[in-house]
Amino acid sequence: MINLGLPEAGRRGRPALAAFLSTVLPGAGQWYAGRRRRSLLLLAVAGAGLGATIWFAARGAVYLLRTFVQPRWLWALLAVNLVVLAVRVFAVADAYALERRLYPGAQPGRGWPARAFLVLLLAAVVVPHAVLFDYGLEAIDTIEALTVSGELPPLEEREQALLDQGFTEGDLGPTTTTAPPTTTTIPLITPSTLPPNASQWAKERWLPEDDLHPVRPVIVPAEPAFYNAPFVPLHERLDRDRLTILLAGGDAGPGRWSLRTDVMIVATINLDTGKAVLFSISRDMVYAPLPEDWDDAFLQEEYEEAVAAAEKEGVEPPAWEGFKELSCKCFPDRMNAIWTYTQAWVRTFPEAVDPGMEALRQALSLLLGLRIDYYVLVDMAGFVDLVDALGGLDIYITETMDVGFSPAREGEDPVRVTIAEPGTYHLDGHQALAFVRNRTGTSDSYRMQRQRCTLRALAAQIDAVTVALRFPQIARAVRESAISNIPLSFLPDLVEYATTLDLNDIATVAFGYPYYAHDLNFRNLPIVDPERIRLKVRSALEAVETVAGTADLTEECNVLPAR
Repeated sequence: MINLGLPEAGRRGRPALAAFLSTVLPGAGQWYAGRRRRSLLLLAVAGAGLGATIWFAARGAVYLLRTFVQPRWLWALLAVNLVVLAVRVFAVADAYALERRLYPGAQPGRGWPARAFLVLLLAAVVVPHAVLFDYGLEAIDTIEALTVSGELPPLEEREQALLDQGFTEGDLGPTTTTAPPTTTTIPLITPSTLPPNASQWAKERWLPEDDLHPVRPVIVPAEPAFYNAPFVPLHERLDRDRLTILLAGGDAGPGRWSLRTDVMIVATINLDTGKAVLFSISRDMVYAPLPEDWDDAFLQEEYEEAVAAAEKEGVEPPAWEGFKELSCKCFPDRMNAIWTYTQAWVRTFPEAVDPGMEALRQALSLLLGLRIDYYVLVDMAGFVDLVDALGGLDIYITETMDVGFSPAREGEDPVRVTIAEPGTYHLDGHQALAFVRNRTGTSDSYRMQRQRCTLRALAAQIDAVTVALRFPQIARAVRESAISNIPLSFLPDLVEYATTLDLNDIATVAFGYPYYAHDLNFRNLPIVDPERIRLKVRSALEAVETVAGTADLTEECNVLPAR
C-alpha cells in the first residue's frame, strides 16, 4: 500500500531518531517519517554532493591542490559549503518537526531531552562546516598576502609613506636609465670567459693566484620584468625548463637596527626532471658584483672602505676625484646587508613588491650566473611562529651546544638552548631559532649547513594531519611574516612542480670561505669569487641530473628527522 504521509496506526513518534537519521544522511529522517517525495529530493541533493566529492577526489591530490590554491575556487567552495550546510540543517530540523506533527501528544522520548539532543545534532552538523569556512578564509587571506595579484599603490604614495617613516630622499634609491629588458633568458659563463685551466675549478682544487679572475663580473644577466605579464602561464613566462626561487630569512629583532638576510638559499628545480639544488650563500662574504644598472650606487661606501683600509695599512688614502674609475662596481659590505641598504629603493624598482628583495634577487642572480625568478622573505619571528604552529620541532641532533640568544620580539625573554649529548630533542619556536642561528665554536659555513638540514627535518615532520589540525595557526604564521613576488596566477603550476620533489633527493651546495671567497679584506671578511661560484653552479646543475652526481652533492647532516 502506498504511504501518503499519514501516520501509521500504533506507532509512536520518535522525532529525535528522525533527526539523527537525517544528520547521518539528509532525507533519511524524512523517509522514516513517511514523506517519500521530500526524502527523495533531499537524497538526490545529498547524492549529487557525494558524487561531486568523489569526482574531485578521484582527480588526485595534485589536481585538488592546483584548484584550491586559487582564491576564486576557494570562494566557490565556501559558497557551496554554505548551501550544503543550509540543506543539512533543514533536513535535520524538518525531520524532527515532521515526526512531531505526525505523532502529536505526550509520548516517551519527548520534552527537553529530545530538544537538547536536537541541539547537539545541529551542532554536529554546523561545526565541520564552520571549521571548513574558517580554513577557507585563512587560506584565501594567506594566498593573497603572499602573491602578487593587483596593482601597487602609486609611486608618489609609496615615496611619501617612506619619507613619513623617517627615510630621506637619498634612501629612495638611484633612478636607473636603462629600460627593463624583455628577454627571459640568462647566459651562464661562456667558455671564452674562463681561464685555460678552468676545468680544475669544478674539482675544487686550489689555483695559483695568477690564475684567478678579478672580482669584476664578466657577464651581465638579462633581467625580465616579471610584473609586466602576471597572467601568462608559468611555463610560457619562464621560457625555459628551470624555476629558481630565493629563500631569505631576515634576522631582525630587539637590539638590531634593521633586518639583515642572514639566511640566503637559492632553490632551483628542473621542471622537466624534478631535480633540484639548494645553493646556500654565506652572509659574511663581501664585494658582491652589482648589476650594470646600479653598479655605482655604493660608490661613497666603497670609498669609505678604501680610506679605512689605507689608514689601517698606514698608506695614503685614495683621492675622491677619479675614484669611480677604481671602483670594483660591487657592494662593499656583507652580502646580508644588501636588503638593509636598498629596502626603500622604490625609485630604482618602482614595480617591485619589496625593493630590498628585488635588489638582492638581482645581485645574487649576477653572482651565481643563474637567473632567480622569484623570492620569499621570512623574518625570524615568523620562523618562531611557524615552528610553534606545527607543535614544535622534533629532531635528532649529533652535536652539543649550550648557547643563549636574544628574543625574536621586544618584551620576550632571552632564549637558551642546551644540547648535552646526541639524541632526539623537542624544540619550541624560540629554541629552534636559537639552534639554527648559533655560531659559537663553529663557522658560518657549518651554521648554513645546520640551517639547511633543520629546514629539511622540519619539512619531513609536516604531515597532512598536522596541517589539518593546525592550519589556522600555520596560515597566520606564514601570512604575517613573509613577503613574496610570486604572481597569484602562477601558484597552481608551482604547487604541481613542488609535488614532484623528493625531500630526500635534493642536492645542496654552500658558497662561503675559504674556497669561494679565498681572500680577506682589511676587516678580515672573505671576498667573494664570482667565477668560482658560477662554475660550481653550472657543474652542480649538470651533476644533479645523474644519480652519481646527485649522490656526490648529497649533504651529510648532523640534524636529522626525529628517530
